[in-house]
Amino acid sequence: MAESPTIQVDTVNGQAAHIIHNHGPVYFVCTLPAEQSPQPMTRPERRAKTRPSPKSDQSQVLALMDQLLDRIAVLDFMEREFDTRMVVELDSRELFRLRRYVEVILAGQGGK
Repeated sequence: MAESPTIQVDTVNGQAAHIIHNHGPVYFVCTLPAEQSPQPMTRPERRAKTRPSPKSDQSQVLALMDQLLDRIAVLDFMEREFDTRMVVELDSRELFRLRRYVEVILAGQGGK
């Protein structure tokens, strides 16, 4: 006489798991409550204060500053006049003034 298939329902970690026993293979069916469904993968948020790449004016001034024998004197000038030692923080008017300042120093030292 053939036995009828048996069904057993259990819970695993608070979630219903249905285990169906047959004389053949064993099948596992798991269900998740809607509030615990897996969330789709999302890209991580970018940092709000990512620094933009240097503009061409900034790059040109930095290239001029690389030719200086004493770059610290220019950084001191920037801090005194613009309250920063960072070229990236200067506006276009300040960049123009810094560029002229560096060009005068380079002319005085005869270039590098």
